[in-house]
Amino acid sequence: MALAAAASIAVDSSRLDESDQRRQRSVEISSRLATDLLGGMGPVEALEQVAGSARAVAGAELGCIVVPDHSAGDLRVAAAARGDRNPGARGADLRGEFDGRGGDGLGSG
Repeated sequence: MALAAAASIAVDSSRLDESDQRRQRSVEISSRLATDLLGGMGPVEALEQVAGSARAVAGAELGCIVVPDHSAGDLRVAAAARGDRNPGARGADLRGEFDGRGGDGLGSG
């Protein structure tokens, strides 16, 4: 019984450490973005940085900033980041492409 309690405490402590690290990373990213924006970073670069930072903090394979495309009545990818690679997804439309079955959901538009 004592061993199970000790294991539970260790797991909880590990989760708290991960949460604290994620929170610290988010603060660092926000600070860097604010500094870059004040230094004259353009909106496209800012969105790309946000997509990459969000992907990294979440531990995700892909991070996207999706915005409405009012002229087409759909959504489009304004910025994307995939690991250390650029998937070339910026500008893609999402019309009917995301089916929730594990694809990346990026159209070729």
